[in-house]
Amino acid sequence: MVTFLTFCSLPTAWKSLLLAKGDDILKFFNHPVNGRCWSIVHGENFVLQDRRLDGKPFIFQDNATAKARTLGFPGCPIGIPTDKPVIALVEGSSDILAAYSLIFAEGVETMVTPVAMLGASNNIHRSSLQHFQGKHVLGFPDYDFAGINGMARWEKQLDGVAATFKVFDYDGL
Repeated sequence: MVTFLTFCSLPTAWKSLLLAKGDDILKFFNHPVNGRCWSIVHGENFVLQDRRLDGKPFIFQDNATAKARTLGFPGCPIGIPTDKPVIALVEGSSDILAAYSLIFAEGVETMVTPVAMLGASNNIHRSSLQHFQGKHVLGFPDYDFAGINGMARWEKQLDGVAATFKVFDYDGL
């Protein structure tokens, strides 16, 4: 949550979390080994990603660890857009929470839907492309090799589907 809170004030952070919860993509739960966790969930539950609230690595049954646990079908983006004309396309679960905070802080929650791919290596599944039809997509990649390549691949996938596709450059912030 540190990255998320650096973008906005604490009241804005709480309000944007409520906005994500209201969009039914954010869940909180107790895990028997990992304690309190949060999860980003596809609206139809095709995919989800769990993280610990304390920020520590997620512990699996075999005692392996990772920053998150992803279950389901990773080609389905989280935050499927509805009637909003603009999509803020991001890579991961913490990125979508940061997008919610920026959208709320700018007062554009009726115009912009945050959408996460849950990893730069994932392709947008062809069944999900219809949700981008005629939308204006703003890409917010992580500025590493995987993030830049993922955003370029998604731009190609959305060519002829999205009305526009532009990448916002946060590099250096």
